[in-house]
Amino acid sequence: MAQGWVDGLPPAAAARMQRMRADGVKTSFLSVAGAVAAGSVGIRPLGEVMGTAVVQIGWRGWAGCGAWVSSSSVWSNPGADAPPTSFAGFKPYTDAVRGGFRVALDRLRAEAVALGADGIVGVKLTSGHLGGGSMNAESMGTMREFLALGSAIRVDGDVRPRVPFVTDLSGSDTAKLMLSGWVPSSLAFGLAVAIRHDDYRTAVQTSRWMGNTEIDGYTQLVQHVRARARADFAQRLTTAECDGALLSANAVNIWSMEPAEGHTDHVAEAFVMGSSIARFASTAVGAPSALSIMPLRQR
Repeated sequence: MAQGWVDGLPPAAAARMQRMRADGVKTSFLSVAGAVAAGSVGIRPLGEVMGTAVVQIGWRGWAGCGAWVSSSSVWSNPGADAPPTSFAGFKPYTDAVRGGFRVALDRLRAEAVALGADGIVGVKLTSGHLGGGSMNAESMGTMREFLALGSAIRVDGDVRPRVPFVTDLSGSDTAKLMLSGWVPSSLAFGLAVAIRHDDYRTAVQTSRWMGNTEIDGYTQLVQHVRARARADFAQRLTTAECDGALLSANAVNIWSMEPAEGHTDHVAEAFVMGSSIARFASTAVGAPSALSIMPLRQR
């Protein structure tokens, strides 16, 4: 832990938590509808919480031609990714990204603990490159900020969770979930990166003379990396105390890189995120009663 940190928080964050506890003003990122719905089930906002980390990603891993990673011909396996070793593929990069998000979420939860919260709702998890610019082969090695924002809440009652739950569900969705006998557990995400060699077929399909046509190699690359990210997300859920999950994000980004003089490959990154949920009660919703429609005029 860095010098001057208090309860896992940097000095500025610790001082902000102290001010929020002292002034008694309860603020949040909840909308009006979300705040009203949350209040209807005994959820009270305690304040906004934040977790952030700036990570320098200097070693991203695989930097060679995408053709080398295929166990068979690039003609028959255009969606191949790098072998799952500690140095091949983009494992150093994905480990750094996972670590950045994990630290941001840990610090978000630490602020909630400092406020005496039972959970954090409406969490926004983002990542941005410091200094501007978009995601590409070069920016994978720059500084990135990982940011988590949310509203700390406390639930009326005497039962307290061991650690505050974290969810990206809104206040109203959290209220609906609890009324149905479910409670949020944690925020999980999956990440995958794969590379695809730009072969002759890809060059033909992307030429300006082809017109409107599917680039099947890139389709397979995107399908492959989405499936890998979804599998990674499912693997994270196995360690969570949950009965299911509600997916909220399934994004993919693709860009070109030049591994050698004279040709390019394409890299795809997929990110899947969602809230794990656990059942605490079985609730049966009865059928609504039917009201007869009676004419008001005299017969």
